[in-house]
Amino acid sequence: MMKRFLLCFTIAIILLTKELYASTEYAYSIGTNYSTLLHWDVNTSKDATYAADMFAISGYKSYYNIKPTVEYFKGKAPNNVRRLGSEVVFFSGHGSSSRMIFNYKRKGGKFATGICRGRNTESGGYDLAGIEDCDMSRTKLMVFAGCNTASDYDNITYDATKHGVDCAIGWTKTVEAKSHSKWLKRFVERLAAGYTVKGAKDYANTFDYDDKNVKSAYLYGKIATKICGGKEAYIKKNSQCENDRKNVGLSDKKVNINDFLDALEYDRQVSFMENVGEGVIDFKATIDGININMGYTALVNNGIITDVYGEINWSTYMKIKESFRCPKITSEYLNRIKQKEKNKLNMNMRVVSQEYELIYDVNNDKFEIEIFTDYILGDTNTYGRVGGKYEIK
Repeated sequence: MMKRFLLCFTIAIILLTKELYASTEYAYSIGTNYSTLLHWDVNTSKDATYAADMFAISGYKSYYNIKPTVEYFKGKAPNNVRRLGSEVVFFSGHGSSSRMIFNYKRKGGKFATGICRGRNTESGGYDLAGIEDCDMSRTKLMVFAGCNTASDYDNITYDATKHGVDCAIGWTKTVEAKSHSKWLKRFVERLAAGYTVKGAKDYANTFDYDDKNVKSAYLYGKIATKICGGKEAYIKKNSQCENDRKNVGLSDKKVNINDFLDALEYDRQVSFMENVGEGVIDFKATIDGININMGYTALVNNGIITDVYGEINWSTYMKIKESFRCPKITSEYLNRIKQKEKNKLNMNMRVVSQEYELIYDVNNDKFEIEIFTDYILGDTNTYGRVGGKYEIK
C-alpha cells in the first residue's frame, strides 16, 4: 500500500512539475475574419489557430483569438504578464510598416483594434495597442504576418526588437493571403520541429507559391532564436504541408552567387535579398517571356549560395520549347479580367496597383494568366493583396 502511495505521489509530482513548467511560458496567436456576407475580405483565422496548435506542441501554454478586441490586446496572461509581452506572439492580418489592424466581420467598436508603433493611440476609428507601452523583454519571437510590416527603414517589426523582442519577422512587400497561409504553416511547423527562426524561414522559402512576394519575409534581431527543443518526428508524421522539395546537391560547393548565375541555365530570376547578403533567389525557366512552372530556389548566406532546391527537366523543357505556341492575349481581354479582379474589392478598398504574369502549367498542359491587385483598406493605411487565375484557351 505504501509503495502504491509513493508511486502515485511521484507521478502526481511529475505531472504537476510539467504543468508548472508549461504554464510559465505563453504563446498568443491572433487572426480574424474580415469578411461579411456582403463584403469580401481576407480571413486569417486558420493562420492563428494552426500557429497556436504548433506552439502548444512546442510546450507553451498556447492561446488564440480570432475575435480580438483592444481589451484583449492590453490585457494580461494568467502569469500577470501582458499578452503582447508573452514568450511567443503571432499576428496574421492587414498590415503596414507602422501597424497591424483587426476588425472581426467589420463590426467596428471594440473589434476595431490592432497593434502599432509607439504608444497606445486611436487612429481612423481603431483603438491600437502601442509597442512602447508593453514590456517585451521576455518575448522570444514576434510574427507580424501582414503586408509591408518590414518595409521602409523604420517599421513595426524592427521596433519590436528595439523594445526587447529577441527576434521578429515581417514582410517587405504586399502578400496574397492564400500563399501567405501556406508559407506560415511551413514556418510554424519547422519552429515546432526545433528549427531556428532563420532555419524555419529558409525552409518555407524553398517551396513555390502563386505569389512570389511571400518570400519577402525579413528578420530582425537574433535570427538563431529557437522557441523549443523540437518535435521533428511528430511534425513529419502530422504535417499538413507537402514533402520537402528536392535538394539538387550543390550544398557542398558553397558557390559564389555570380559564379552560380554564370553556370546555371535559367531565363528569369526573382530575388529577395537582405542587406547582409542573406536571402533567397528563385530561378524560373521561361519561354518567350512566359513562366514555365519549373525552376530552382537558392538559399544565400553571407553572399554564398549554400543550398539549391527544385528541378528542371531540360529534355521536357526543350520539347515544350520546340512546339510552344502561346495564345494571343488582346488588350481588351486583359482589361476585362483586370476589372473583374477589381470588382472583388469592397467600396472601402482603394486599388493601388495591379500586375500580371503569364504561366504555362506543364503538369496540366494549359496556359494561365495570374493577376495580383494591391489595395489600401479604407482609412487604416494598411494593405491587402488579392490574386486570381484565368485559363487562356
